[in-house]
Amino acid sequence: MPIAGGLVTAYKPNDTPGMPDEVFFTGVTGTSGTTNFPGPTSLGYMKHVGREDFGDVAQDLPPVQTGAFVSLGDGLEGFGGKEPELESHSQLEPGTQLLITLEDARANSIGVMAMSVVDTPLPLFGGIVHTFPIVSQFQVATNPLGKWSFSFSPWPNGIPAGSTFYFQAGVLDAAAIEGFALSNCLLGETP
Repeated sequence: MPIAGGLVTAYKPNDTPGMPDEVFFTGVTGTSGTTNFPGPTSLGYMKHVGREDFGDVAQDLPPVQTGAFVSLGDGLEGFGGKEPELESHSQLEPGTQLLITLEDARANSIGVMAMSVVDTPLPLFGGIVHTFPIVSQFQVATNPLGKWSFSFSPWPNGIPAGSTFYFQAGVLDAAAIEGFALSNCLLGETP
């Protein structure tokens, strides 16, 4: 719920432990409870602090999405108590590059990233798999830092506006509930 007079800070967490986050913007919400961010930029998270009608301090930390993708969540944690995270800032416009990255997965592991054009959440491996039925799948092999990336270029012409694509990865991980850690599901929509 929008909060008037709330302090808003947009920042990207620093990957280096002990180093400060990169702050992009700090401002105050107006009477409507909203504020505008200068752009374009690639933000990480937005911290919003304010007072609710009853005087209680309200605070939330929603991720800020850029590009054609949003995260639907539903990751399943593995090694180190982390959920593997899929992310993309690609635009899905004809002629552009599609780049999807995976982080926080088990290091030096294998798995699969599945793509679907519909979201049919199914309970599997102790979590939720959104990418069913699978239209295409891609082999995942994480590096020593637990990262992997997928690139496809150029994005094809002729895909109708509003077409949806769902991506979710799973990686072999003995620390996961059933030995398979799941990433969040990414929903991409063509403009």
